[in-house]
Amino acid sequence: MNAESLYRFIFENVHDGVLLHDAKTLEVIDVNPRFCELYRVSREEILAFRPDSPGIVGPLSGLKRLTSSFEMAEEGRPQTFEWQVQGEDGSSLWVQINLRKESIDGRSCFLSVVRDISDRKRAERELKESEDRFRSALEGEIKKANEARRQSERLYRELVENANSIIMRRDPTGRISYFNEYAQKFFGFNAEEIIGRHVVGTIVPETDSAGQNLRGLIEAISNSPGKFATNENENTRKDGERVWISWTNKPIYNQDGVLREIVCVGNDATARKRLEERLRHAQKMEAVGTLAGGIAHDFNNILAVMIGNIELAADDASEETRHHLQQALNAGLRGRDTIRQILTFSRKGEQKVTVLHLIPLLKEMVRMLRASLVTTIELSLNARSDRDSIRADPTQIQQVIMNLCTNAKDAMPAGGLLEISLEERQLTALPDLGMKPGRYVALKVRDTGQGINETVKRRIFEPFFTTKEPGKGTGMGLALVYSIVRGLNGAVDVTSEPGKGSTFTIYLPSVQDRVSRRVPSSTAQLPLFRGCESILFVDDEENQVQTAKRTLQGLGYTVTALTNSTEALELFCRDPGGFDLVITDQVMPLMSGTTLAKHIHSVRPDMPIIVITGFSETVSLRTGHGHGIREFAMKPLVKRELAETIRRVLDQSHKPRSCEG
Repeated sequence: MNAESLYRFIFENVHDGVLLHDAKTLEVIDVNPRFCELYRVSREEILAFRPDSPGIVGPLSGLKRLTSSFEMAEEGRPQTFEWQVQGEDGSSLWVQINLRKESIDGRSCFLSVVRDISDRKRAERELKESEDRFRSALEGEIKKANEARRQSERLYRELVENANSIIMRRDPTGRISYFNEYAQKFFGFNAEEIIGRHVVGTIVPETDSAGQNLRGLIEAISNSPGKFATNENENTRKDGERVWISWTNKPIYNQDGVLREIVCVGNDATARKRLEERLRHAQKMEAVGTLAGGIAHDFNNILAVMIGNIELAADDASEETRHHLQQALNAGLRGRDTIRQILTFSRKGEQKVTVLHLIPLLKEMVRMLRASLVTTIELSLNARSDRDSIRADPTQIQQVIMNLCTNAKDAMPAGGLLEISLEERQLTALPDLGMKPGRYVALKVRDTGQGINETVKRRIFEPFFTTKEPGKGTGMGLALVYSIVRGLNGAVDVTSEPGKGSTFTIYLPSVQDRVSRRVPSSTAQLPLFRGCESILFVDDEENQVQTAKRTLQGLGYTVTALTNSTEALELFCRDPGGFDLVITDQVMPLMSGTTLAKHIHSVRPDMPIIVITGFSETVSLRTGHGHGIREFAMKPLVKRELAETIRRVLDQSHKPRSCEG
């Protein structure tokens, strides 16, 4: 729908009447159906209207009065006024008109928006009549009038006391003179505790800027007679819980026009504010994730060269030197694991999602954890339901559990209880966590450690945020937990108090699929695979090309290594049968790995191809298999992983070549 169509749709269907006059000629330019309905005249009659037309009677006669306000609107002052429209049949209609000057498509116009306020006027009239009757009764029968007043006050009190809103009265200085029953229950203060006290220091903390804003609001109300003032601020219950309240404030004046008090009506806005905060947090996490993904990709290239050269150097080194190189290699592998955590956080890592039973996985992890925990920490597993199926990447769930348990262990330096529990829950809704109703598997990790204060709790899921000493943590653990769980359409809930421990609850959608309850286990250490096939290796990084070439030659392969993907394709096309395998980087300047694979596949469909990538967000085996891509491998690869991948692809693609002789 274009802008003109949208304008016309709104113009034709808005509930208020809309009238456009030409600012120079005062001729009616346009009028919507609602205006015609309110004035009970046809569109043609209104369009034919001229302010100087003689003999105008009925509803249109009121339009002459409208033109008298154009002069003030011409000066740039919007006008709001009310009048009564008399119909030809004797009926009447009260309307409120908002008039302002606008420029529409370069044409100066007067825009009039007309709203039917007959019901309000009728109510005001009835109220006035009621007040007149009351005044008359007061003059004639004081006793009866007093009784009526007492009854009215009683009804008012019942209405206020039974309202499902906070209703409070305070004087101009901010001291509370009335607190209805709902307000007392909501904030936890009884009338004796709150009446006579200032709002700042009771429901608004002394240290909050909201207290200063509140004083400014009181001053604004004092200087704006007869107007409502609205505001939202963070308030505090008696127990210290923070809540957001949306307030509507009305000044009450005495007979001399002096501000006597302010009536405040408040409604709980906490759920909405938390949803807004979650949205801001999600946007920030997305931005940081994008940045982290780019940094991780660059570091992968650096680590690939470093790890490859360390392994090459270790092949010919003495025992003592090999020991030192192994320490360097271990550091590189830890760096690789950190980079993969960052990639998982930024959702650029490869995921193998499957239906997974959590109980067998938890039992296996508990056995592993017991071996690493000090004897002063008691570890327990409590699984209350056999409905433990979720859809997830097993490795990622292991990361979630390990990170939560590591944090729990670090929070109990003097020992304590680390409890892992699992149960299935039917949740109606958890709006604060952004979750839909449904069945969820609830995984809890609880410790009796130091606990987390509110300031830290608000930041624990931020990447690289840590309270640990330098060198003790990367700050990625909980950020990774948050990213993985949100990626699985789940949520993380945290409850903690300083000195009382912490509980992290992971909610993941439950599935009912019947699958094997095997726990993924680590691959057994295998002999280093070798071969004698011919490999074409392509990567735009010269250091990686040279390192990979030496590594592959050390495994017995004949290697042709190039840094230019276009030259690699030309070389392959000249001799398609000269190679048994192509290994290519994915991200290259002239041609991506998948594009190169597509061209090679068109020349020789049976050629197996391995694509190595720093992240695999945009590539997958499903899309790549049609181009001859047998596997995607994540950088940086150690020699054993590279050897196993090559041998597996070659053995699946054709009969292994004999390397004898």
